[in-house]
Amino acid sequence: SIQQIVAYQEKPFAPTQNQPIAQPTNYRQYNGLYAVAGKEKFLNLHWLQGSEISYSIGLTSPDCMGEFTGKAFFIDQHTAVSGNGAHCKITFDFSTSGKVTITEIENCRNAQTQGCSFKGVYQVNT
Repeated sequence: SIQQIVAYQEKPFAPTQNQPIAQPTNYRQYNGLYAVAGKEKFLNLHWLQGSEISYSIGLTSPDCMGEFTGKAFFIDQHTAVSGNGAHCKITFDFSTSGKVTITEIENCRNAQTQGCSFKGVYQVNT
C-alpha cells in the first residue's frame, strides 16, 4: 500500500511578537539503541533526513517474538508519529532526555501478534 506523507513546517513568529526564533532540532541526537528496563523490548532509531527517522522495535518475550519496523516523522520538537498503514499509528515522545516513550494510538496488532506490546519507556543504552 502507498502511504501519503504530509510535510510539517513550523509557522514563523509574527514580526510584532518579541520572541526568540525557534532553532531547528538536531534529530540526529536521537540516533541509538534503547531498551525497556527489565523487559525484552529493544528500539533502534536512525535519523534519515529532515524530520524523518527510521525505527526498529524488537520484542523477545515468551509470548511475543519479532520485529516491527517503519518510519516516523517529527510533528514538533519532541514528538514523532508513525502511521504504518490505516490501522496502525504510534507516537515517539522524546521530551525526557535519554528516553523515548512509545504509545500505540491505533491498534498495530493482527491475529498473530495479539500478545505483543511495544509501548513503554525506552532508555538509551550507553
